[in-house]
Amino acid sequence: LLPEMGMTAASNTATKVIRNFKPSKVFMVGICGGVRNEVNLCDIIVATSSWDYGSGKIKPRKAKEGSYYKFEPSPNQLQIEPKIVNKLQYSTGDIVAKLTAEWNSQNQDNQVAPKLVLSPMPSGASVICDSLLFDEIIKPQHRKCKGIDMETYGIYYAVKHSSVDNIDFLSVKAVSDFADAEKNDNYHSACCYLSSHFLIECLKNEIL
Repeated sequence: LLPEMGMTAASNTATKVIRNFKPSKVFMVGICGGVRNEVNLCDIIVATSSWDYGSGKIKPRKAKEGSYYKFEPSPNQLQIEPKIVNKLQYSTGDIVAKLTAEWNSQNQDNQVAPKLVLSPMPSGASVICDSLLFDEIIKPQHRKCKGIDMETYGIYYAVKHSSVDNIDFLSVKAVSDFADAEKNDNYHSACCYLSSHFLIECLKNEIL
């Protein structure tokens, strides 16, 4: 468990784990925000790449350009290994179906129908509750981005810059909201269950 949310806490914790235990694999699970109309609540997103969406330069706009500032991003995109993407893409259908059936049988009042989504997922220091901010600042940085969170880039950065070589790393998050004004906690439990058990099943089946 991280001491708090955010990339700094995630990167610091991952660095300590890597230094002390020298693992061959580093994984993260949890919840994320999703892009409305591109993913559904409880969809399981595997972050094929991640970056800090707040990295860049803020410049003043001219009066005729409307908004008072202009953001020029400079993302440092870190990617997981292609072999992991291929395994997840073709070997996890039965796992998602199994987890869906298990959750729905135990939670009659909170039914889910997740699918697996392989997508770029940037991270940022703030909780996003405004779809306009997402559309203007984050989405233009990668047109195929379907989710955002607050920690993944910190994990990926810690692994990529560690002194231990050949660490497999991955972030698995389930969509608990759409990063807009309708954000709530109704699906937190389901998303935590789905993301964590998806990872466990992938390890059991030697997919990861």
